[in-house]
Amino acid sequence: MCITLEKPRLEWADGYHAMLRASIKHDGDYPYNNTSLALSDFDTFVQELQDEAKGVDLPEGIPRQQTYFIVLDGKIVIGELRYRPSISAPYEQY
Repeated sequence: MCITLEKPRLEWADGYHAMLRASIKHDGDYPYNNTSLALSDFDTFVQELQDEAKGVDLPEGIPRQQTYFIVLDGKIVIGELRYRPSISAPYEQY
């Protein structure tokens, strides 16, 4: 078993969609990302995540963040992680 962190790319669309659907089926929702965009236009969703990582078009005071897909054995997307390389008040308390 090998778990890796992968930057969002188009090749992960099917696996990410499967992860979203499984989560929604189990929990009734997936409030952690733009689910409707991910399911309807994965290309634009990936671009949005890339823009967030660069700090493009973020509201004032919102830090940039890099999203990674958590991938099992190079095949199955089992989750996602968001990393903020720098953070300031009031976010540092969380």
